[in-house]
Amino acid sequence: MRLAAYQCRALTGDIAANLHRLDRIACAASAAEADVLVVPELYLTGYCLGERTSEFAMSPDAAALQEVSAIARRHAVALVVGYPELRAGAVYNTAALWDRSGALLSRYRKINLFGDEEKRLFRPGDATETTAIAGMSVGMLICYDVECPAAARSLADDGVQVILAPTANMLPYRAAAITAPRARTLESGAALVYANYTGDEGTLTYTGLSVIVGADGEDRARAGEQGEALLIAEV
Repeated sequence: MRLAAYQCRALTGDIAANLHRLDRIACAASAAEADVLVVPELYLTGYCLGERTSEFAMSPDAAALQEVSAIARRHAVALVVGYPELRAGAVYNTAALWDRSGALLSRYRKINLFGDEEKRLFRPGDATETTAIAGMSVGMLICYDVECPAAARSLADDGVQVILAPTANMLPYRAAAITAPRARTLESGAALVYANYTGDEGTLTYTGLSVIVGADGEDRARAGEQGEALLIAEV
């Protein structure tokens, strides 16, 4: 499987700009023959929405999600894209996986919410899901989930071969971006894609250091702390 991870700055509240950028990066990932592209946590809206989170929460038929489907189809590349999801009156920190035809394969709602702010804004999910891309079993985690061994272990127990993880890891947790993805691959036997933000958003400074890690715990591709990057690697 050929994997892609996109590291970028967060564009808070600008869904149109985030979709335009996703179209550009999906085109580049497709040109590099990637099977799946992962972008950072809550990519469509940015991470630091605060009190506006519920205002931006999306139902399944949201126009922005339809456009993500169209981008996957247009460039024939699977996409993992995060957004605040409105479901049964609650808001979840969600990542969804569309296949190269634009079909929605899976949704994952973040189980291990980070800090008081996330716990105030979101309801935690309660289950992981598995599906297949390019003949390999895949599952999703989101950011702080990667620092929780039980989450990766649950996916491994379900036979997952590749973990796809949008993230918004910030300072001072630089070490987590380096060690947690490697540790989870060694424990689970699954490769892992960790797509993070870089730069500043609100009061946060992100660590960058996005990575694609093989099942052996070795980095296949690693971004720096600063700057946009599109990582491509095979596992």
